Amino acid sequence: MATTRTYSKATQQAVKLLGRQIKLARKQRRWPETELAERTGVARSTIQRIEQGDESVAVGLIFE
Repeated sequence: MATTRTYSKATQQAVKLLGRQIKLARKQRRWPETELAERTGVARSTIQRIEQGDESVAVGLIFE
């Protein structure tokens, strides 16, 4: 049975801010999600989750 992790308000805000910054940088480069996904070696759905501030994405993936 999977357990749900609860994150502090500060962590939630930091992850959302990081996601917004990544999305902004991607858009400034005029890259679609697929381009960023290919360049970082992760799935497009993972890019979407990172940009949406999903706390369940492993930190290592964000820094790839």
